[in-house]
Amino acid sequence: MFDSLWMNRTVRRMRVGLPGLLAGLVLTAALAVSCSSETEEATVPPDSMRTCSVDDDCAVYEAGCCDHCNGGYVFSVNKASLTEAKSKHKASCGTDVACTLMGCAEKVPVCESGLCAHKDGTR
Repeated sequence: MFDSLWMNRTVRRMRVGLPGLLAGLVLTAALAVSCSSETEEATVPPDSMRTCSVDDDCAVYEAGCCDHCNGGYVFSVNKASLTEAKSKHKASCGTDVACTLMGCAEKVPVCESGLCAHKDGTR
């Protein structure tokens, strides 16, 4: 008796839980698609745009319709290449883009092994 009662409750929970799970997956997929851009290339800039000697040679920029915490991308380049790099990652987002509103650490530029990179937090 106990086993069948437990089994019935488990099956009922699964019936309720499965539609909720599927709805959550569909919503997640819709948000991921809305934060991406067909024209955006999420590729790391070439090393020639990332050369550096010290952290102050580098700059961080965000690419995409949403910020890096919410589906966009963050890249690091040397300051001399910043304008060119931003123009290569220009996204056409339109007016119906929905971004999530999650927060995360800011990215700060660093020079690692002669190439610009980024890390979380402050210098």
